[in-house]
Amino acid sequence: MNSRKTNSYDLIFFTLSFIGISLCLLNSFSIDKHLSADGVNYFIGVLEQKNFMHIDWSRYHAQYINQFPLLLAVKAGITNIKVLSWIYAFGIYLPYVLSFVLCLYALRGLDKQIMFFYIASIIAVNLSSDYILAGEHQIMALFTWPILFLLVRKHWSLFDIITLMVLLVIYSRLYQSAFFPSIVYIIILIFRYKAKEKKGKSMIITFILMNLVIIIMNSWTIFSPLSPENRGSFLMSLTNFIINPDSLLPLFVFCMLLIYRLLDWKWLLFISIAIPVAYLIYRLAFPEGIDAGLSFGSRTNTITVLPILILLSLVFWKMKPFVGNLSRLAISVYLVSFLSVNIIQSGNWRNYKEEVKEILIENSGFISMESTNLLNNQYKWSWNNSQISLVWSYPCVKSVILNEKRFASFPFDPQKKIILKDYLKYDPIYKAIDPGIQLCENAGLYQKPGNMVD
Repeated sequence: MNSRKTNSYDLIFFTLSFIGISLCLLNSFSIDKHLSADGVNYFIGVLEQKNFMHIDWSRYHAQYINQFPLLLAVKAGITNIKVLSWIYAFGIYLPYVLSFVLCLYALRGLDKQIMFFYIASIIAVNLSSDYILAGEHQIMALFTWPILFLLVRKHWSLFDIITLMVLLVIYSRLYQSAFFPSIVYIIILIFRYKAKEKKGKSMIITFILMNLVIIIMNSWTIFSPLSPENRGSFLMSLTNFIINPDSLLPLFVFCMLLIYRLLDWKWLLFISIAIPVAYLIYRLAFPEGIDAGLSFGSRTNTITVLPILILLSLVFWKMKPFVGNLSRLAISVYLVSFLSVNIIQSGNWRNYKEEVKEILIENSGFISMESTNLLNNQYKWSWNNSQISLVWSYPCVKSVILNEKRFASFPFDPQKKIILKDYLKYDPIYKAIDPGIQLCENAGLYQKPGNMVD
């Protein structure tokens, strides 16, 4: 087949794939899944501080990228929390668009079939941990690919060099596991250095040094974290991709497709089609899916699954096996199946949100988590319930679900402090905590008596 025609087909295929991924993300944003885990804490932090919400120095660049549209909206005086939530979602979606466009730019004039690995990475790394869509690891995984694609180009234009330098600067403070891809980048650059004439070697040395800085900076933050508990939790989650089917199956199926293309074992093609379809049927019958904790722990896929995909992509790039119509069919089934599974499983978070809102409507005052059916809900978090209650109560706060007792005052104690006063109105029962609150219209007319929880 004509290579130019093949490239056109690939461009259409990857564009449609990205649209499918975007629809999955839009579905998640529509049910506020981007507020899961740390998402609501970052969201409220920006609203309260009217500034960037920072937690870890090594992740500042990711937080700048995710939060700047929201911060601009807050500075512009927007106070509608529903509108602000969508703007925050846009900030989380923006890196996906940037990475996709940068990948296409990096592969201009080249065979774009290596982008199959970029798409597989989004499914196996990003979407498999979508209970923390606001996580910094999401951006790090996305930006890994345009850097890699720029590095494998034979010739760099001036704009390529500038783009690569900017991306590496951003990459240096996205997420600690960035040091793993940087090791691969250095190996690629060393091979380039040996193959090149004197001209251009100084730029290669510059990129090697930049990656060394990334490795040193992020290694230091891994071994000296802000929270030793988080380090322990992270290390314990390293094997999560083995027990998370949303990570393991996409990786396994993609490996089989690659082997099929390299060795032409047609029975592998059949299996690579059958497994995604079987998994989709299974999830239609049993939509419970993975819980929030397993999804959160799958952020470690940036150390396990992502490097595997990077190495496989380099093998693919070197051998350049032709991806024919049968392979495209298998990959299409792969995409449709796993993206459909993502949408099916999002119903668990939707049900959780509806249950929370029902509790908030039917009660007033403070509600202990232990007194609700939410206590054993595997899709909730133990520490952000008070924050979620406030955001989902907009525009009038009548009741607040408290965190589990071990997180009673983290990240704040709603029984002692009222937040979001510029964005929310409160029932009069909360005047005992802060007389300066704005009161809801017709507050208290249709509520159960207010209560305070010890």
